[in-house]
Amino acid sequence: MTPEDVAVLKAMFEEREGAVEAIRKIFYPELTSDAPIFQNKGFLGQCKLTPEMTPEQKIIEIEAHQKLNHHIEGCLSVIKLLVGTKDETPEQIITRLQKDSSK
Repeated sequence: MTPEDVAVLKAMFEEREGAVEAIRKIFYPELTSDAPIFQNKGFLGQCKLTPEMTPEQKIIEIEAHQKLNHHIEGCLSVIKLLVGTKDETPEQIITRLQKDSSK
């Protein structure tokens, strides 16, 4: 990612407590009885397994679903990591660490 990309992410998510968690709810909605019809489905419900599928096809479908799940979680973690990094020079880092260690 370029520094410009990181700056955009920080502008979107830094100072906004719970923003990444709100994005996560888009991919993994909470299942509730009062949700509109067809919107009360979880991510795991998207795995399409049919009786006509061979066991190998079912395994491929489940593994693909799991890999997509891990990819989404990884991307959300990257956003949190990038937004949480501080733009400091090495000198500023040393000064901050010295202050923290003297407490």
